[in-house]
Amino acid sequence: MFKVGMGEKPETPENIYQEGHYLIDHCLHHDPKDRMTALEFLEHNFCVYGRGEYSSTEE
Repeated sequence: MFKVGMGEKPETPENIYQEGHYLIDHCLHHDPKDRMTALEFLEHNFCVYGRGEYSSTEE
């Protein structure tokens, strides 16, 4: 979160598929106007359908 506050984006884990990268990227914009809203976040496929469909890691 420190990096986000300084206008930088942390790296996203490589084991997350494209949908997860997109979600993380759009949640961590420095400018609040460019970030996803809470509703957009909750309606995103990654949240709606669960991590299992978009993650290459197994629990």
